Amino acid sequence: MNRRVSIVIVTVFLSAFSFLALTEEEVQETYFQIVKWIEIYSASVKELITYYVDPVPPEKLVKNAIEGMTEILDPYTEFIPEEKMDEFRMQSTGKYGGIGAVVSKRDSLVMIADPYIGFPAYKAGLRAGDYILKINGRSVVGWKLEDVTDLLRGTPGSKVTVTVYRPFVNDTFDVVITRAEIKIDPITYANVLFRDSSIYYIKLRSFTQGLGRELRQTLRKALEEHKPEGIILDLRGNPGGLLNEAILVANVFIPQGKIIVTTKGRIPEWERVYRAPLSAVDTSTPLAVLVNGSSASASEIVAGAIQDWDRGVVIGETTFGKGLVQTTRNLPYNAKLKLTIARYYTPSGRSIQALIYTHKHTGKKAIEVPDSLREEFKTDAGRTVYSGNGIEPDVKIELPEMPHILRALIRENIIFDFATKFYHEHDTIPPPVAFQITKDIYEEFVQFVKSRNFKYETPSDKKLKQLKEQLKKDKFWNEEAEKYVSGLKEFLEKEKERDIYDEADLIKWQLEQEIVRRYYGQKGAIEAFLEKDIYLDSALVILKDTERYKKVLSP
Repeated sequence: MNRRVSIVIVTVFLSAFSFLALTEEEVQETYFQIVKWIEIYSASVKELITYYVDPVPPEKLVKNAIEGMTEILDPYTEFIPEEKMDEFRMQSTGKYGGIGAVVSKRDSLVMIADPYIGFPAYKAGLRAGDYILKINGRSVVGWKLEDVTDLLRGTPGSKVTVTVYRPFVNDTFDVVITRAEIKIDPITYANVLFRDSSIYYIKLRSFTQGLGRELRQTLRKALEEHKPEGIILDLRGNPGGLLNEAILVANVFIPQGKIIVTTKGRIPEWERVYRAPLSAVDTSTPLAVLVNGSSASASEIVAGAIQDWDRGVVIGETTFGKGLVQTTRNLPYNAKLKLTIARYYTPSGRSIQALIYTHKHTGKKAIEVPDSLREEFKTDAGRTVYSGNGIEPDVKIELPEMPHILRALIRENIIFDFATKFYHEHDTIPPPVAFQITKDIYEEFVQFVKSRNFKYETPSDKKLKQLKEQLKKDKFWNEEAEKYVSGLKEFLEKEKERDIYDEADLIKWQLEQEIVRRYYGQKGAIEAFLEKDIYLDSALVILKDTERYKKVLSP
């Protein structure tokens, strides 16, 4: 029976291979290898479920085997079982049935990290920092995050009862929430800047269905109402999404008929040239595109097209470097396979893929594209750009390293918890751009940090530990050495105690964003962030200086 099944499967495989022009010998070898390993696989499953010391769910063995196949290819090829289809659809459409809140894991509990203002969770009274103890009377303490998320999601209109513990108020209560269709707006923020009303700023969250149409409408309205002297398109932290939406977003700024992206795969079907299908909304207003190392995929298609056509200035850090295209194929039982089917190329012809996965199936790790394989290309105006390393910005921004104390305060959730405490103690605060951490508020924060017995380790601490271990290993450890190391440790602790004041400006900025988010949501937090954003500083300088803007876009 195994052999009959194998023959059927191989026949299907070979019909798929027919268009690849395999020789007769290659067909026979492929046939033999597939039959051989399918028989070995099916026999292995049979032996495991029959004789393994503990009961083994056969479906898990098979599912893990499929996931193992995709794992040896690239990070973007994956098996999507039926139970994960809701999550997959949400990533594509930005829609799902649920309560409308970001949740995160804190120790053994799941916490409301960010309830979206205007959505069911927020309307029902849930706030950031609330802990979920039960769902529909069932304790979820110790549960995995995804299991809790699955329980919170459901058909729009259905109800879910959540038992919540609220810290700093020390209250436990039940909340009945009516689920709704949650549509996450792919445009996180769009408005003139408070810092300069002549500049229109747009931040995109992801490239989900409808983004191109929505951006087109948003920008048309902005051009009519505000007549901006410059536009900033912020793609920082945007992981990408749908290819067709990336084309439509680029088309907002690039004229109809111009190449946006080209794809090339093993199959001729995937060798396509995608051109801007519609009339552009704006082709002349000075444009700055903000990117960083987390701008990937569709974000890079847009940034690459704008850079190659010299339509705007790309500002920031080199992007992620994902130049691979995925599609989904339907599988039996409502499952899907998302697989990489092509590489994409910007209008100038460059691939921005930064890692090579070609030999990953042999057990070797992915490698960065070496300098020797990076090719030189030209933008429409003749500027030099390179392949193989993401989109390199026209104007590079080097962010200062985050202070160790700030990194630790964020990691230990101390800034988050102080914002939660502050929110429950203050009914209102001024608007986002007016709110500031005063001296009194900061001193209150310092005392809060001390109450948490906050400790953090710096590279110097690690080096000192290594020195101590090395001294012991070399048999130099004695009373004098111990005194010397203890003196250095005492010195470091005193210096670290001053850090909370020495780094106060950056810590206050993070505090302002977190507190503002409690009262005004994500849009308010963005406004607070933009007040001191050095990327924005650079973009404003270039957009306001016509000669410099032209110079950056010149060969």
